[in-house]
Amino acid sequence: MTTRQLTTGLLSLIAGLSDCLGWLLLHGVFTAHITGNLVVFVADVARGRTPDLGPLLTIPVFILATAAATLLALRFHEDLAVQRWLLCGQTVLLIAAALSGANLATLLLAVCAMALQNSLLHLLVAPAPSTAVMTGNVVSATIALVRLAVARGDRQAAATAFGNTWPLLAGFTIGCVLAGVTANAIGNTAWFIPAAVSLATTVWLWTRPAGGTR
Repeated sequence: MTTRQLTTGLLSLIAGLSDCLGWLLLHGVFTAHITGNLVVFVADVARGRTPDLGPLLTIPVFILATAAATLLALRFHEDLAVQRWLLCGQTVLLIAAALSGANLATLLLAVCAMALQNSLLHLLVAPAPSTAVMTGNVVSATIALVRLAVARGDRQAAATAFGNTWPLLAGFTIGCVLAGVTANAIGNTAWFIPAAVSLATTVWLWTRPAGGTR
């Protein structure tokens, strides 16, 4: 497994953990899949229910965190510095989310962490892999597998596409499964798991001289 595959797989694992824990422990709100929160909010309004403030707040908070990450990237210029500080920011925010005793604070801190993760990938990798929304990854992996199976087109390109996609699918799926098990077993303490994975990923990439997301 290449450094890029391992890095994106770990980031997807963090996103899957955070997203699923948000849904299970924060009353059906996503931390990484912001589009889903918009759907939940509009669906509540359409059904005549009083919408929760949380899903609506995630959208501007995500945007503001992304803007802050972009400003940070413009400040540091060097990709390695941007990678390190955004990963550190993600880790600090996830630790704060785990320590927070309030659901809304946990939600918004985790949303900011996922905004930094997505910003990191969009700022440093072209095209940016999706660690939170798996629909496009499923499509890419399926197309690549079919091309490999029927031996049509550029097999090397198909193999590369699948190689770049499967860690994202595996990481997010494992994260969701782990979140489901731990949320049921230990409740809000499960928030320390994505924080721990983020810390380990940050330490690992910080010690590498080359950018791990490349």
